[in-house]
Amino acid sequence: MIGMLQSRYYRNTLIEGPIYLLSGETDSRHKPLRALSTRNSGASPIRCVSLSLLDSIYLQSRSQNLQTPKPEMQKEFYTINLNGIDSQGLNALPGIGSYTARKIISYRNRLGGFISKYQLQEIPRIDSLLAENERFEWIIQTDSLKKINLNQLDVSAMYKHPYIGKEKTKRIQEYAKVHDPMTLDKFMAMRSLNQREKALLLPYLTF
Repeated sequence: MIGMLQSRYYRNTLIEGPIYLLSGETDSRHKPLRALSTRNSGASPIRCVSLSLLDSIYLQSRSQNLQTPKPEMQKEFYTINLNGIDSQGLNALPGIGSYTARKIISYRNRLGGFISKYQLQEIPRIDSLLAENERFEWIIQTDSLKKINLNQLDVSAMYKHPYIGKEKTKRIQEYAKVHDPMTLDKFMAMRSLNQREKALLLPYLTF
């Protein structure tokens, strides 16, 4: 009984009780239990909580209903080549269903390949925290990126690219006609694209 009562308080709180509780006797004339804090060894008790016999009955019935928590299962960790894994491989990962797998592959194809795991956050209607999943180690290999040659403009590929689209394609086409052949320096001098737009596009361009 004393042990069960002790579980209600901190480890540094001592439960005091009369001997009749150990023998199974019940007598309302006995003094109630006391919970004495012993946080400061050798000092006066910090707090004293009186427990009635009803408290002890409640605690006993409660302790019998408590279930021992199940030990947490060991988590598995995964290393993922973001530019190499296929839809089936993604679908097999925990927390990634067929819908998310298809969205990732589709966006990868439009980009020409990922250069950062944080590009996953650009995909609409999927878990925005996927890139930060502690169980996934995302490996980015950029040697297979599909790039757009600005001296051999592929209009269809530029339209589909998430960082270009129809409007930027027209700007680049007009600029390339005037500044043929296109070079890195000429591209960086374009005034119709801001610095962030250029920084996003550069890994996907060749001249």
